[in-house]
Amino acid sequence: MRADPDERDALLSMGAPFFASRAGRDRIGVRLTDDTDWDEIRELVADSYRRLAPKKLTALLDQQRGQ
Repeated sequence: MRADPDERDALLSMGAPFFASRAGRDRIGVRLTDDTDWDEIRELVADSYRRLAPKKLTALLDQQRGQ
């Protein structure tokens, strides 16, 4: 997933389940286990998507959140 630098640093400082991804400096990886907090993953994936998605599509996400 992609993350802004401050969020990336914060998540990586927490350690497991987060780890530095080799895919790029703005990315993080997460190990999925039986204890995974799926609400947190949903939020991180949505934020990651927003970093690259066109504004028109992020507006649709904002509409869904408001409902």
